[in-house]
Amino acid sequence: MKFSGVPAFVPVMVIGVFLALLIIISLEAREPSAAPRGDIILFIEGFRNDRGKALLALYDSPEFYPEDSRKAILLRKAAIKNGRVEIILRDNLWGRYALSILHDENNNGRMDRSFLGIPREGYGLLENTVPRKRAQRFEEQAFILTTDTLHLRHSIYYGKP
Repeated sequence: MKFSGVPAFVPVMVIGVFLALLIIISLEAREPSAAPRGDIILFIEGFRNDRGKALLALYDSPEFYPEDSRKAILLRKAAIKNGRVEIILRDNLWGRYALSILHDENNNGRMDRSFLGIPREGYGLLENTVPRKRAQRFEEQAFILTTDTLHLRHSIYYGKP
């Protein structure tokens, strides 16, 4: 094909530019590669009875941990059987997290406390954590998810240290 007044290589160059643009557009339209994710398998033991539910709140920041569960990135309720709970928190981005766990014996959705502020219901602590006379800090309960599956053990603690 001959174009009058146009050098012979220009149509080939136009087609090349057009194909390059199509490739760039198709690459931008692709979904970005998925960030790594994993499951957290929790074993929680030490419930003094099977009444009520275990309430779990997963946090990715210390800012509201453990008091404001409305700011948690994930909330779950689990039935207690034989003083234990096993639950899987699926499809979490790899990262640093902490869990707040409550044995809500009377199903009112909150931690019951004495007039002195001492918890009347059980709360969860990572295995080998020492109970304190204050609420646990994010850093004390933090764990890092960097695998497809992470197994964690928590114990329920009742009373004052």
